[in-house]
Amino acid sequence: MKKAVVTYNFGGYETMPTPLWKSEAWDLIAFTDEKTEINSEWSKIVIPKAQDIAHITDFDLQSKRLANYVKFQPFKLLREAVGDYDMIIVIDANFQLSGDLDEACERLLMATADGCFMSHPTINNAYDDIDLSVKLGKIDKQVADFSKEMMEKSNVPKFDPHYMQTGFSIRRHTSGWAHFEHIWWDSYNEMCNRDQPVFNSLSNRFPVLDLNVVPKSEIDSYLKYEKHSFEEVA
Repeated sequence: MKKAVVTYNFGGYETMPTPLWKSEAWDLIAFTDEKTEINSEWSKIVIPKAQDIAHITDFDLQSKRLANYVKFQPFKLLREAVGDYDMIIVIDANFQLSGDLDEACERLLMATADGCFMSHPTINNAYDDIDLSVKLGKIDKQVADFSKEMMEKSNVPKFDPHYMQTGFSIRRHTSGWAHFEHIWWDSYNEMCNRDQPVFNSLSNRFPVLDLNVVPKSEIDSYLKYEKHSFEEVA
C-alpha cells in the first residue's frame, strides 16, 4: 500500500514545523511554488509560477486558493505528478507530525469509510462559518450573501452536529473521492474562497463520502496543531 502525507505551502504563507515522527512507509509530500523553502524531510512538488493553474494567475496574491486547489484534489494531483496512492493524510502546513500515523489510520478510520475529519469545536453550520469569515475580513458581505443563498437553494442544513474542520483529514483512494475531486474546483469557485463552509456544503449536497468525524482530542497524539501563524482561524 502506497501512503503519503500531503501538505501545501504557497508564497511562504505558513511556517512548517519539523516532523517529530517519520516512517519509510509514508512519503511526505509538499505542494508549493518555486520560491517557498520546504523542510528537507518533505519531497517538494512545484506548481510552476508561469503556468495558469485553474484560472489562478497571480501566485503571490492567491496562495490560499492554490492551497485549496491542492487540498481537495490530492489523489488527482499526485497521480499526475508521481503516481497513484492508496492512503493519504492531508494536513495544513502548520500541523506537526508527532505520532504513529498507521495507528491513527487504524483507530480513526471505520472499516468502510472514505476518510476521517476533525469536528469543529464552535461552529455547527456553514452559514455561521461564512458570517465568521466576514467578521474576520476573509470575504466581503456581498460574497457571503451570495454563498449563503446558494447554500439555501442546495438545502444545506442550518444545524450540522458533525460540522467538519478541513485542516486535517485521512482519505482512502475510493470512488467517492474520485467524484468529489472532479466537482470540487468548479464548485469552490462558484461559491467563495473559504474551503471549510464550501466543503461542508458540498458534502451535504453530494453525499458520496462516508466520513468519520472525530474531536481534536482524538488526533492530539499524532499531530500537534496550533492556529495559523498569520491569522485567526475561521
